[in-house]
Amino acid sequence: MKKGSLGCTGLFSLLAIFSGTITVLTGGSDDVSTDILLILFFVCLGIGSLYFLTKNKNNNNTKNESIIKMESNKYLDDSYTTDAEEIKAENSNEVNAMHEENTKAPDELRDSDEEIDDESVIVEKETIIEPVIIEKEVIIEKEVVREVESEKLLKENELLRMKLDLKEQYIKGIEQKNNKENETTSLNDQLIQKEKINKDNESQEKESYMEDLEGIFRTPLKPVKKPSKEPKNSIDLSYTKARTITDTFVVLDFETTGLKYNENEIIQYGIVEYEKGKIINEHTEYFKPNTPISKRIERITGITNEFLQDKPTLGSSQLEYLHELIRGKTLVAHNAPFDMKFLLYQFYLNGIQHEKFRVIDTLTFSRRLIDETPNHKLKTLKEHFNLDDGDSHNALNDCRATGNLLLLLMNR
Repeated sequence: MKKGSLGCTGLFSLLAIFSGTITVLTGGSDDVSTDILLILFFVCLGIGSLYFLTKNKNNNNTKNESIIKMESNKYLDDSYTTDAEEIKAENSNEVNAMHEENTKAPDELRDSDEEIDDESVIVEKETIIEPVIIEKEVIIEKEVVREVESEKLLKENELLRMKLDLKEQYIKGIEQKNNKENETTSLNDQLIQKEKINKDNESQEKESYMEDLEGIFRTPLKPVKKPSKEPKNSIDLSYTKARTITDTFVVLDFETTGLKYNENEIIQYGIVEYEKGKIINEHTEYFKPNTPISKRIERITGITNEFLQDKPTLGSSQLEYLHELIRGKTLVAHNAPFDMKFLLYQFYLNGIQHEKFRVIDTLTFSRRLIDETPNHKLKTLKEHFNLDDGDSHNALNDCRATGNLLLLLMNR
């Protein structure tokens, strides 16, 4: 029934497709779009019917094959049982004959009994063949499962070995890096020691040379000094390097026309005073230099000659006011030698008496405590840690950034 219905639907769909295409091509259809949709529908219907016909044939073939196998197995079982029954009947007849002759020949009866037993054992062995084969198949399947599991275990062991090898390589790489670092540090220490030894030897040679000259001329000679660019009166540009921070400190920063304290001038200073980690006072002031600033300094600082045109020149009154702001307080600066040389040199030129300042240099501490930045310039640290949102190379903004950097270093 299924085959007939599927065949009819297939033929019907083919006829519908054929007639529909003829009407569309000849132009006899009133609505072309609906006719095309119907043609597509019948195409799908025909394909579906063909698919189910082929599927039904395959199912019938598989069913026939399974039926043939079952009948063959039954035939084999029936033939096998009939053979066994015939063998058992023959054996029983022989046993009866042997029992009749038992009175005449007991020894022969015993031999015949043994033969009968052997034949019955053979028959039993033949009947046991099939379950033995089934047990063998089960054992083979178990062995296959074991082999698969053993292959999985071998793969897992190989993965573990690869992981261990990678870990060992990583550890060896770290050890090699550490060894290289230790070698570089030891080389640096050796170079420093050699420099110290060379300096000591040079000083000893100079002293021995002076002693020899004194012995020759019998008059003491003074060591020759190199000519300096400083004035004849000695300038004290020293300060105390502070190791501890107090509750109140003042951050100091200068913007200058150049890098040389004895040739260039201060064009801006910034002061930010902290108390217990908070800003309590700020002050900045600009100054007109005696010589115009260069385009390079204008580009770095953003301070132009036009902006400084109406500003005062740096003199003793401005420096006295600056001294009042920092007197008796711990000073903080980033790259402190630069700022302190400019400050102390200007104090010296204007005759301002001052104490020996205690100074904390955030540059030295950042080099010890910060290793996640490519360098330790204030601009780099400011951008990396978001210390201040103002422009760099502005004295007041740099003071705020330096103060926040010191607070960050104290937490480390």
